[in-house]
Amino acid sequence: NGKKNPFSLSFGRIPPEYIVRSNVIERVVETFMNDPVTVQNYIITGVRGSGKTVTMTAICDRFKETPNWHVIKISPLDDILKVLLKQLQTICGYLHITKSVFNIGIPSLLNISVEKDASVELDINTQIDSLLEKLSNKNQNILVSIDEITDTTQMRKFSSALQMFITNNRPIYFIGTGLFEEIDKLKNIPNLTFLYRTPKLQMTPLNIIAMAQAYQRSFKISEGQAHTMANMTKGYS
Repeated sequence: NGKKNPFSLSFGRIPPEYIVRSNVIERVVETFMNDPVTVQNYIITGVRGSGKTVTMTAICDRFKETPNWHVIKISPLDDILKVLLKQLQTICGYLHITKSVFNIGIPSLLNISVEKDASVELDINTQIDSLLEKLSNKNQNILVSIDEITDTTQMRKFSSALQMFITNNRPIYFIGTGLFEEIDKLKNIPNLTFLYRTPKLQMTPLNIIAMAQAYQRSFKISEGQAHTMANMTKGYS
């Protein structure tokens, strides 16, 4: 009849009809908003098409509507720390929080040689940490989301920095998605097991009854037809 499937996914956007994974969404929201804070990062894993990105989008939307929370979405292909710094500066400017500029100097008498890239990375991490401290003083929280995590240099740098920020009790939280085999690669990197040890939320098949009810409501079909359709999906919308 030419109508589009209301359950079709399109680049991670929440479709017109969405069979919500309430258990996953509520677990992340409640954990991040819990006092005292015990967990500040989660990774959603699962097979392709299992709804990882859509679920992460739903979680981000919840926090966008929550006072004192700011969501920063970053592409895994970007220079993650530079994008994070820029976004934090924008948020601090919006909140009229004074930004600080850091200059890392090395006494010439010490004759110490430091690689340029290493010094720049340290400067970025220091600036981010300082801005997060200022946001903490204003009771502001930052949620960073990255879709389709892979083992890249940028992810390694971000993982190392994120571990430092969390250790410093900064109000930064992380939610990411990734295939298990990509996350698994991180465990073999020396001194960088933080993301690998991050709590995982596995996207299991959807509840068949919930799917049938959604199909029956959306397509105006009989209960039997709806159950047949749901069973055909094997739990994946």
